[in-house]
Amino acid sequence: MHTPAAHAPALTATYPGDAQHIRAVRADLRPVLGDSPRADDAILCASELAANAALHSHSRLPGGTFTIQAIISPGRYTRIEVQDNGGPWTRRWLIRPGTIA
Repeated sequence: MHTPAAHAPALTATYPGDAQHIRAVRADLRPVLGDSPRADDAILCASELAANAALHSHSRLPGGTFTIQAIISPGRYTRIEVQDNGGPWTRRWLIRPGTIA
């Protein structure tokens, strides 16, 4: 059975929902990832997810935000999540054809 590290590196941060803050996401993740051989890949993925939130979701609207959460288990995995303010696609798949949303 695996016992998780007592203090695995992690980051949770909320940013204003515009594209100019993508640089801050990368800068904030760099020290958390340290000398991980996958640091560049993880930062690229996180910046792409953050850019999608800032450009395509309701996060881009005035007052919008997006939140990055990164959890790193050295030698095992890096988990990156981005939560945005949703968008026009959020519940569209629930609408039946021929009905009014």
